[in-house]
Amino acid sequence: MHDYPYLGTHDAPASIRSAHASGGARFFLEWILAHPAVTSVIPATRDPGHMADTLAAADGPLPDEPQRRRRAERWAARRRRETMTAPPASILSAHTSGWAQFFLEGILAHPAVTSVIPATRDPGHMADTLAAAGGPLPDEPQRRRRAGHWAAR
Repeated sequence: MHDYPYLGTHDAPASIRSAHASGGARFFLEWILAHPAVTSVIPATRDPGHMADTLAAADGPLPDEPQRRRRAERWAARRRRETMTAPPASILSAHTSGWAQFFLEGILAHPAVTSVIPATRDPGHMADTLAAAGGPLPDEPQRRRRAGHWAAR
């Protein structure tokens, strides 16, 4: 299996998607081209209507180089934030083994939270989730230290 970055659009805000109401082809094309590794796009579809939308979207001006560079810098910063190595021992509880438990402990310990409903189909993930509630939860200073660590990423 390859470790290619996902170039989908499901995480784009609905307000941005709705601004490109012409079938979304223009939005999708710009979204994909914003990725720094993309130098060309080869659209593939069996539907002539989809191809017409894609060709019409590509007919207008695409983002210029400075705009693409800014988007690429934002993309790279996002990827750095999302690259999760193991959390440092200095911010973990004695029983915490990874990021899932790290975040769930923080959520469970927050005074404004009354319930947490994690969802997964993977039994291993569920066991990891349940382990987050198996020990003492972080107090206020620990939560602040964890938040500071996360913000510094």
